[in-house]
Amino acid sequence: GAVNLKVFYTTTDLTNDKVGLRVIMGKDNLTSTVTVPNMPQYHGDTSNMFFAGVNEDFFSTGPIGTTVANNILYKSYKGTGWYGFAVDKNKKPYIGAPYTTFKMVSPNGGQFSIKAVNGTRSSNELILYTSVKGSTTGTNTSGTEVGAVAVDGGLKSNGTTKMRVTVAPVKGVGNMSIPAGGCVLSGNGFMEASLAKMQVGEEFEITPTIYMDNVEISNIVEMAGGCPVLLKGGVIQNTQGLLDHLVTRQPRTAVGYNTTGDKLVMLVVDGRQSGISEGVTSRDLAAIMANVGCSEALNFDGGGSTTMYVKELGVRNTP
Repeated sequence: GAVNLKVFYTTTDLTNDKVGLRVIMGKDNLTSTVTVPNMPQYHGDTSNMFFAGVNEDFFSTGPIGTTVANNILYKSYKGTGWYGFAVDKNKKPYIGAPYTTFKMVSPNGGQFSIKAVNGTRSSNELILYTSVKGSTTGTNTSGTEVGAVAVDGGLKSNGTTKMRVTVAPVKGVGNMSIPAGGCVLSGNGFMEASLAKMQVGEEFEITPTIYMDNVEISNIVEMAGGCPVLLKGGVIQNTQGLLDHLVTRQPRTAVGYNTTGDKLVMLVVDGRQSGISEGVTSRDLAAIMANVGCSEALNFDGGGSTTMYVKELGVRNTP
């Protein structure tokens, strides 16, 4: 074409029973910044050999979108306009707009509806803060908070998690310390009366339900956010105005899969290298993903974050 591009991609056969897909959360929390080549060593997963990887969600004070790693829900996105790439326990991939609902049942407080996990608390909302967020909730004084520890592990994305109350309800203080491996229920407005009934020692249950494009998807065990959706049903989407940088040539990272969902593609395009690799717009990136066999594709973080790492060869592109 009119410019030079350096493109690197992997195609993975998801029907191979020895191959899996994992989301790695840096040092297993929301805030650690770790480069892609260093993530496996920090992750400490001795049961897997990580042989290829790319960067994923955009990052501010943590990943923007809904994030699940090895069936642990790190964060749920409560807004609109952000998307996700997910894999269920059978390695079936999904791309779409995620939304998560939470049913919480407390012996003393009754039934609750949690708005989000590790999100910003707004008026009349109940937010669940887990220890992967940090040491405290960061909330203001206009609410009631209850501390708890895990009974059966971290907050599961698939199934029911039990927690036990260890810190009695505290009203009008905020920024409660999050117990190690535990959580804090933080609510304000009409949510406070129910929280105030909870008692130290009681066990409560939390069950999430994850939807993609308003369709309930069960058994999701991995998910990472991104924006925008590049390909849907093989059609290049009109994405140019969704983010300000999508119309300029930039380094890009994308993930996608074919119509049968058994071939996964991770792809990066280098950019900002005059005469070597100029980078692409989002529509060009979509066309490239279609060219390598994808019918569905999602844009991950680009720019200086764009990285493709292969165990045997190191970082393939020039971040």
